[in-house]
Order: sequence, then C-alpha cells, then structure tokens
Amino acid sequence: MLLHLFIGTQGEGRHPSGKLAEGSDGALYGSTERGGDNDQGTLFVLSKDGASYSVLISFRGALGQYPQGGIIIGANGAIYGTTAQGAAMGFGALFRYGEPIEEISDFHFIGGQSFLTCLGLPGTNYWVERTPFLGSGASWVPLYSTNAPPNGQFGYLDSSPSLNSAFYRLRR
Repeated sequence: MLLHLFIGTQGEGRHPSGKLAEGSDGALYGSTERGGDNDQGTLFVLSKDGASYSVLISFRGALGQYPQGGIIIGANGAIYGTTAQGAAMGFGALFRYGEPIEEISDFHFIGGQSFLTCLGLPGTNYWVERTPFLGSGASWVPLYSTNAPPNGQFGYLDSSPSLNSAFYRLRR
C-alpha cells in the first residue's frame, strides 16, 4: 500500500532519505534530501495510514542543508538528525526539532557580578535561584522572577554572588 507520493511541489519534500522513526503520537517522522521551500530538504510527519502529511521544517543554509542520514526520536520526544551541508561552515549540522530547551544558556562573571542568559518557553514564568553548595542540604534562594518574552531569551544580573561559590538554576 502506497502511503505517500513525494512530488516536490509547493514546499513539499522530495527524495526521502534515511530511516523513519515512530513518534509517541504514533505518527511517522522522516526527512527528505531535497524539496521544501528552499529545495534543501525537509523534516516531515506522516500518519501511518497516509491520510495526513505535513512539512515541519524546510531546511536552508544556517539550519543545514540536505538531510541524508534519517532521524531518531530522543527520550524527550525531540527529533534529532544531521545534514550533509550548510550551517555556519558549510559542512553540515546536527539538528534538533521539538519543544524549546529550558536552560541557563550562557554565564559570564564580570567585575564581581554574574550575568546569566536564560532560555525558556515564551510567556512562561521562571525563577532564577542560587545556592552556595550542592547536595541534599542545598538551600535554593529565589533571586529573580519573570515571564519569558516572545523569543524565550532573558537575562539576569546577580550583583552580589557568593564570594566562595554560587550555583544557579532555572525553575518554573
């Protein structure tokens, strides 16, 4: 039984490549080497009965070009794969598709102050907390609370971190 015919028009993928992976939703996920909005490949989802197909990503330069190795689905539900070309140096990329990662993505210690760059889900309330040590007796102190902006990225400047040690975490 034919589930889907790749025709490569109007942003659809063409030249499927690599293995498919089944998501926790029961759908099949895969990639095409060509097609999409930029003719540089796609990441797609297809129902097992072939009734629905949609392109999740159209690859292009910075994201990577021409995915060829197939994809895998991680325990967190995110889809991971590789591209043969594109990205910053033109040699390909490892990509991730899924819910944004909530994390402290960058840290700088400048002039006795700690600056944290955080990434969260837009519109979600977060707290930045600090403790002087880790372990079962750690006492996390709330320092800052905010709703993540539309791009999800926000910063916090800790003007009085501990002189000996400071550990930070991002919490919803």
